[in-house]
Amino acid sequence: MGEIGGMPPLFKKKAADLGLIYESFLQAIQSDYITAEQVLSLLADVIDRSEKVRSSVMVFDGFTGFTPLQNEVLLRLMPITEKMIFTVTIDEKEKLTGEISETELFGMSKKMIKKLMDMARESRTEIEEPIRLSFTENSRFVHAKNIAFLEAHLFRNDGAKAEGSDMEEISVYRLDDPREELFFCANRIRKLTAEEGYRYRDMAIVCGDLNTYQNYLDEVFFHYDIPVFTDASSQVSYQPAVEFIFGFLDVLETDFSYESMMHLLKTSLLDFSPEEVDLFGAYLYRTGIKGKKKYEHLFTIRPAEFDEDELLLINSIRKRLNDDLSLGVEVFSSDTTVCQKTETLTEVLEHFCIEEKCQKKSEELYLEQEDVLAQEYAQIYGLIQQLLEKTCVFLGDEIISSADYAEVLKSGFSAAKIGVIPPNADGVVVGDIERTRLENIKVLFFVGVMDGAIPKTDNDGGVLSQNERNLLSLAEIELAPTQRERSFMQRFYLYQILTKASHRLYITYPQLDKDGAAVKRSYLISVLQNMYSGLKITHFEKQNYPYAWISTEDECRDTLTILLRHLLDRGSLNEESMKVLHTLLSYFGGFNSSDLVNIRILGRYLKQENCLKHPNL
Repeated sequence: MGEIGGMPPLFKKKAADLGLIYESFLQAIQSDYITAEQVLSLLADVIDRSEKVRSSVMVFDGFTGFTPLQNEVLLRLMPITEKMIFTVTIDEKEKLTGEISETELFGMSKKMIKKLMDMARESRTEIEEPIRLSFTENSRFVHAKNIAFLEAHLFRNDGAKAEGSDMEEISVYRLDDPREELFFCANRIRKLTAEEGYRYRDMAIVCGDLNTYQNYLDEVFFHYDIPVFTDASSQVSYQPAVEFIFGFLDVLETDFSYESMMHLLKTSLLDFSPEEVDLFGAYLYRTGIKGKKKYEHLFTIRPAEFDEDELLLINSIRKRLNDDLSLGVEVFSSDTTVCQKTETLTEVLEHFCIEEKCQKKSEELYLEQEDVLAQEYAQIYGLIQQLLEKTCVFLGDEIISSADYAEVLKSGFSAAKIGVIPPNADGVVVGDIERTRLENIKVLFFVGVMDGAIPKTDNDGGVLSQNERNLLSLAEIELAPTQRERSFMQRFYLYQILTKASHRLYITYPQLDKDGAAVKRSYLISVLQNMYSGLKITHFEKQNYPYAWISTEDECRDTLTILLRHLLDRGSLNEESMKVLHTLLSYFGGFNSSDLVNIRILGRYLKQENCLKHPNL
């Protein structure tokens, strides 16, 4: 690569350094491991030996392109299979061959078609006439003309405008912040299931920036009792088993400091009850005791707030901790090899039965129907073992300090992720634009449509300059997409997501981000308004629509209490509030809706007793 003509001297140095690093890496793993990329290369070498593959029909659906190694496998498959079918997202009016511009909406699809055709010719595989699917009376948008218009004209720059003001199928809402956006979605989902017969699996939520919304999902959807599945790989850094490892290393590194000891104890993996942990933590904080030497002898200091029995229990905990944690003191208190540290850490994990505890917790979570968490607990110990094994292979005889060893593990765990499968056949899928694949969705909620998320801001400059990338492209060397290319790819993914819903599309954006800073709406909102003259933005605030959010029994109770107190304090309510009050009283208490005497009596009772629920409620 460094020998390509026209390359500046700096690039040649970069290429030499990268080549040296990669060659050394391959030498280090050649006898023990293969990389994920090498798996496909090895598969390509042997795939023609498979009897199952020969004469089979293969269908590839939902792909927007293939990597060079995937193309290598496809090239080997073409001459030995009976047929290979590829589906491609592209406008039926588009030409499938010819010049490809990176700025056109279906550029990715055209590149995929060109590459597949080139490989077919190379492998002397027959290319059949393409089948184009047109809009018919059986199309999924037959009852959603505005979404059909969106599919036909979005990002085409054709100036097309939809006629009419009926925008029931597509609506845009502005809310206060990301949390309120999710409350709006959950409330609307409950209403759609209760009033229009939709199933949860008919609906999905796509986030402009999933990380912004993930922290609120459990709170909001638990409140509405809606099953959700988040289509994202879970980071393992905060898993209790991983925290146990870092807590253990921290205790040894800081010589049994209060902070590190509490870090370890709070993982709940040391067989101490929460009460014992709190008692021991309070004692350490009060006395300031730290240091391995102190743990080897009885704690004799007894502050006034601790009695003799508590001190006995504290010393029992001290002894168990001293005995158990002594396992790693010798190895981790000196500069030993990575393999020695890894072997000792493995023994510590086995001593504390971490694998069995993770498995037991997984089984408990399955019984509690917390299937996603259960899957994470079931996978975590295997992932820990894999990371420790690789650490030993790559750095085995290196002598490093305990602090450096902890940093190595932190780096490994920060990159590790756990993938889970949807636990519920009838649940709402929550995902992002690029990763999530949705099928048969009738109602889509697209949240977080704000600047910086749509399009996504990308600050990754990369190793190569733009000039170097251009020269490599001329030499027909395939590279990862540039920032400019990624922006056009995001536009294509955005088009795919917006046209997934067959019945309704809800688009929301916040006025403030999760930190309370003002944010701008995405350019997408203006694009849609230019396409639909009747598309209006509704500013949805709870105080303006106080009863639109009521969809659970708890919310009904809370609303009834609030209305009764307002009636008692003010003597009257507006017409809308009075109708809601009559409905709630009839539902909960069986009161006659015209009997204001009973309403006021109940209101005084609630106020005098300072309670939220009347006995009849």
